[in-house]
This record gives sequence, structure tokens and C-alpha cells, in this order.
Amino acid sequence: MLCRLAISNIAVIDKAEITLSDGFTVLTGETGAGKSLIIDAITMVLGGRTPRDIIRAGAKCAVAEAAFFGKHPLSDETGMLLLRRELYTDGRNLCSINGQMVTVAGLREAGDTLLSLHGQHDTEKLMHRGSHLPLLDAFAKSEKEREEYGELYKARKELLAEIEKLETDDGEKLKRLDMLSFWIDEIENAAPEVGEDTELEEKREFLRHSEKIRSSAMRAYTALCGEEGSARDFLSEAAKALDAVSSYDARLSSAAEAVRDALYQAEETANILMDIGEEETDGEALEEAESRLDILNKLKSKYGGSIEAVLSQLETLQKERDDIETADERLAACRKALEKTEEKLGKAAKSLSEKRQKAAEKLGKLVMEELAALDMAKVRFSVNITEKEYGETGADQVEFFISTNPMEELKPLSKIASGGELSRICLALQTVLALGAKETPACLIFDEIDTGISGRAAGKVGEKLRALAKSRQVLCVTHLPQIAAKGDHQFRIDKNDTSGSFSTTVTALDAEGRKREIARMISGDDVTEKTLETAEEMLR
Repeated sequence: MLCRLAISNIAVIDKAEITLSDGFTVLTGETGAGKSLIIDAITMVLGGRTPRDIIRAGAKCAVAEAAFFGKHPLSDETGMLLLRRELYTDGRNLCSINGQMVTVAGLREAGDTLLSLHGQHDTEKLMHRGSHLPLLDAFAKSEKEREEYGELYKARKELLAEIEKLETDDGEKLKRLDMLSFWIDEIENAAPEVGEDTELEEKREFLRHSEKIRSSAMRAYTALCGEEGSARDFLSEAAKALDAVSSYDARLSSAAEAVRDALYQAEETANILMDIGEEETDGEALEEAESRLDILNKLKSKYGGSIEAVLSQLETLQKERDDIETADERLAACRKALEKTEEKLGKAAKSLSEKRQKAAEKLGKLVMEELAALDMAKVRFSVNITEKEYGETGADQVEFFISTNPMEELKPLSKIASGGELSRICLALQTVLALGAKETPACLIFDEIDTGISGRAAGKVGEKLRALAKSRQVLCVTHLPQIAAKGDHQFRIDKNDTSGSFSTTVTALDAEGRKREIARMISGDDVTEKTLETAEEMLR
């Protein structure tokens, strides 16, 4: 259950802390006092979408913190679970669960199993037929059947798309094959190899400068071993001079050996330079290299910018050609697979529909029992299921029907239900779903679900909420004294004006405070002894 809620800098609330108990708790206060801000804070800490303008003017961030107690996978050894969210003016969110940082999505995932919030939005959703099927499926517990159907529906959709693709006009196929064959032949005839263009570019640069290379090699050869006075002559003379005295000084022996090594290297290098200098310029090889590079560059420009991309494109083109050439075979295989898939899909749709039909009958009866307890004993309610084409959720069209007059036939809920009737129907549905669920959140919050009702009907709603609170914690924001009086605990939300600055406070009410608050709800600010007596009577 939710045992503590602490909020700060949320709209007109500077700081507020609410300690909650199990049972039925009501939140009351004048219109505009800020009751909805408590719900906004709960939505925020549970990871719901929260606009930045909720941050109190002048503050850097809004903070909401909720403590839960009970069995939960994330609870600590004492059973406590603490959720916290800080929303900053720059849009940043700092979220944590038991002190461990999480994302907003992490808060939302945890919150879905901790608390269920129902408000005017749920009532409004009832006016849309599209919301009825999810409610029926939740009651029917048809997750397994829906998953099996969904997988088959997806497979059927993919097969239909593939068949449509394969059924391309034969003339179009031939045109495409001609284009593919041209592109494939262009690449295969060129037979490019990875790295070939780099090698050719290096070879072309060599061939373009071959004359300069030969000339430089011959000049270097002449300097090393050519005419008299070359490097070889000087090294040879130096070696002889050192040999003549090397026996007298070990250092000169090492120097002589080094000079002889240099002389050897000079002669070896000179031989290499001579070979290079005598090579003939191969103009034909240059033309071949440039021609081959031109072919490769055109391919790269056309098919991806690199040899690797060209070869990858070749594989893609070959596969497409193979697919077209084998299209008839694949089309036959797809049609056969579609036939089997549609057979399985039909069975899955039937199984899902049968489960929904059984659940619809039961749901209708249970909702009418709840409505009878909400002063709507003469209202008939049913879940109407009609067949439709296969869709993502099955082959059923679901819509809630009601009749508020025993003499009139059942009609779509969206066409004849009033605001007060919708509120009670919504409460009846939520009650049935909550009581029937295997795993339902231990805390249920109802935000002004009493819209459009009053008098005896309001009292019945209060009794229903109190009965629901026997098996789980229930919080309700209400403006009706009949409902507030049924609560086990009550908080008053007040809006204060201090020096032109508005703020909201939350006060836990004792027995006397509850009596005065109920009296205010009955008669407004003009509280009399009579209204106090009435309030006291209602609280008994």
C-alpha cells in the first residue's frame, strides 16, 4: 500500500507530506484548492508524463516521493519501497528506487504494479468504442490467446505482402531482369578485386615518373661508382690507408672494417641503380594502368564509392535476379503457406472469440450487480460482440450496450449514457476488474469519479468504495459529502493567500475536523449547527 507521499515545489504546493493508512481515504477541499495536484504528484512519481510547468514558480525543480509497504520484487528486507523523482526546469529527470538510480521508464514499470489510478479520463474513454475490447480482454485474461493470434496475424500479413511483391506483372519482371543482367555483366566483366585500385594508382605514379626515376638513378650511380673521384674511389683509398696502420691501433681496425662495409654497400647500391637506370620506359603499361583505373573508378562512382561496395552491390543484384527468376516457385510456396496460416489464424480467432463471448456474458452480469449496488438496479448492461475482418486484435468488434429504461432496448453506451451514469458504470467496471484480477495493485485511486452524481446515488458510490477498500487500499478525490462521509480517513486540501502568494496545504482531519469539513461540503462556508448535526449523522 501507499503509506507516505511527500511533495515539494509542485505548482502552488511548497511542501506537503501525507501519511496514509489502509482502508478508504478521501481527499476533499474547495474547488481550485489543489486536490488534483496530489494526483499529479502521484502520476509524476510513478513515471507518468509530467510537463515542466508543474514546477513551482521560482524553484529549480519539483520533487515527488512515494513510499510503499508490502510484498514486491523491488522492496527491501523490511517490505519498504521508496520511489523518488526530481523534475528540473531544463527538462532533466533524476529518478530512483530505494536509492538506486533508474530511468523514468523504470519508475513507470514499477508503478504499474503498485498503484492503479482511475479518473475522469477513464470515464471519457468509455465513450469511445475502442476502449471496450481491452477492458473485456483484461477481464477474460485472454493474453495467451491474443498472443497466439497476434503471431499468426503478423505471419499472414508478411505473406500477403510477399505475395503482392511476387505477383508483379511479367512485363515488369522482364524489364527488371534486363536491367539487372546489364549491371551484373558490367561488374562481372570488369572483375574488380579489393585493393586493386590502390595498387594500380601506385603503379601509374611510378610509370608517369619513370624517366625522372631513371635519370636520378644514373646520376646517383655516377656519384657512387662512375668517373674518377667517385665515392667508391674515396672509400677504397680510405680503406687502404687504414689497413696500413690498423695493426698498431685497434680503433683503426674497427674503422677500416666500417669503411670496407660502406664500400661494399656503395658497390651493391650502384649495381641496383645501374639496373634501374637502364630500364626502358613502358608507355603501353601506363596506358593499360590508366585504362583499368578508369573502368574501376566508373564502377565505384556508379555502385557505391569503393571496390568493396561494388562487390557488395553485385551480390545484392545477383540475389534480386535469382529471386525474380525463382519468383513463380516462391509465389506457389507463399500461397501454400498462406493457406495453412489462414487456417490456423481462423482457429486462433475462433478460440479468442469464444473466450471473449464467455467472458462478455459473465462481465455483463457482474457489472449489473455492481450497478444495482450503485442505485442503478433497473439499468441493463451487456457486452455486444460482432464479427469483423481480421485485425491486429482479432475478428471481434466489441462495444458496451446499456438500457436505462426497462421498456427500451439496449443501445450503445456512448449514445445514451449520462455523465453520472458513466461515472458509476466506470466504477462498476473497475470494481469487477479489480476483484477479478489475479494480480491487481494493492492501491486504487479514484480522481473525482463522482462527476454527475448526487444524493442517494452518491451515497451508494461511497458505500461501494468503502466495500472495495476492505480488500485493498482506496484513495478518492471527491467533492461530495455523501462519499467523503464513507471514508475511514480524510485529508483537507486548502489554498492559502499569504501576501499575494498562493500556497496549498494538506491537513489530516480528526473526528471533529471531519465533521466540520463534511458540514462545509454540505452548505459551503455558511456552516450552522444543523449542518454540523447532519454531518455528524452522516459520519456515524
